[in-house]
Amino acid sequence: MLSILVAERDGDIRRKIRNVLQDSYKVYEADNGIEAIEISNRELISIYLINCEMPFISEKDFFKRFEHLSVHPILVYGAPEDFNLAEEFPFIDFFEKTDDMNTIRQLVDRQSFHHFGTSDDPRYFRLMGMEIDYYQKRFNLEGKEVKLTPKEFDLLVFLITRTGNYFSRETLLIQVWGYDFLGDSRTIDTHVKSLRNKLGPYRNMIQTIWGKGYKIELPEPGQI
Repeated sequence: MLSILVAERDGDIRRKIRNVLQDSYKVYEADNGIEAIEISNRELISIYLINCEMPFISEKDFFKRFEHLSVHPILVYGAPEDFNLAEEFPFIDFFEKTDDMNTIRQLVDRQSFHHFGTSDDPRYFRLMGMEIDYYQKRFNLEGKEVKLTPKEFDLLVFLITRTGNYFSRETLLIQVWGYDFLGDSRTIDTHVKSLRNKLGPYRNMIQTIWGKGYKIELPEPGQI
């Protein structure tokens, strides 16, 4: 079972969120930022659900710990004017605060599915015949390891954990290769072609959006 940390000051809201999630997730709760950080340091947290008004856990120093990880499913909610770090940390998904617990459940399920597929172990993304080992940075296809270069692996993870969103070549160069990369956008095309070949029967999972870039389109939760 995947774990989720709910960082929310309002005890009534935390209770409602816990009630709607606890049948599918191991739910940890924190009513202040210090407690949330202590839990995140002590437990293996799969998903973070954070109120953007929570001191410490919703600030830059906390989010920096996720910058170089392969996977970091983080949902932050609140008023848009109270959260200005989404652009600096593009791995954060933000939504406006809502009292609709079914909407929160759908957002958490989608976040979970995009990062872990049908796996209940946060080390892996599993879907159909594919398996990504986030920790060992390995990719298995139909039970056999497929050798990916480090950048092919990073590109696959970047796109698959952002399923449904397309990214320009320039954005991919910045987000996957880094600001100090000296090459050009043709590098993306070369890596996409190689990655498609290695994906075999799943090669069409990487879609070209003509004039815009590339994306991976996975089915929504419940459509498998």
